[in-house]
Amino acid sequence: LSRGLGDVYKRQNVHIPPNTQFDGDILIFITEKNEPNEVYRAYAGTCRVGNLLGNRPVVAEINLNSAFIQPDKKSYQDLVDVLIHEMIHVLGMSRGLFEYFVDENGQRIPKDKVVRDVTIRGENTSMIILPKVVEWAKKHFNCPELEGVELENQGMSGSKGSHWERRIFFNEI
Repeated sequence: LSRGLGDVYKRQNVHIPPNTQFDGDILIFITEKNEPNEVYRAYAGTCRVGNLLGNRPVVAEINLNSAFIQPDKKSYQDLVDVLIHEMIHVLGMSRGLFEYFVDENGQRIPKDKVVRDVTIRGENTSMIILPKVVEWAKKHFNCPELEGVELENQGMSGSKGSHWERRIFFNEI
């Protein structure tokens, strides 16, 4: 679909001129900052939600902290893993995007049917409760009583609730 972006994106010295058009489902900017005193390797964010197909991400950014990028084979594979991880966030694995989830008919799923806040083992956490996710998890873990799949309950706002629980899923990819 060809759409105008207008002037929706002005971050990281990337400027989209008014009336710019693109033909695709999502436009992702890869940006970079060299911040050796920061602990992040990358972050991602959706800059615009909504298009002719419904409320889904249409413009996003993945920013890499170039202080962590080294010119060797291991660093290259790490970079690929980081980019995949950040793409997952851009495409929907982000607490701020759960309210935009739709079913197979394109109908919005109420957020309380996507994610639920619960207390497990005395800790507050959130779970994805979408039927297909729960069905997969029940089979994968051989646990027919499972009610949802836990999300990370620790970390900063960009991590908490936007990652699968590390204790269960390790690095998620």
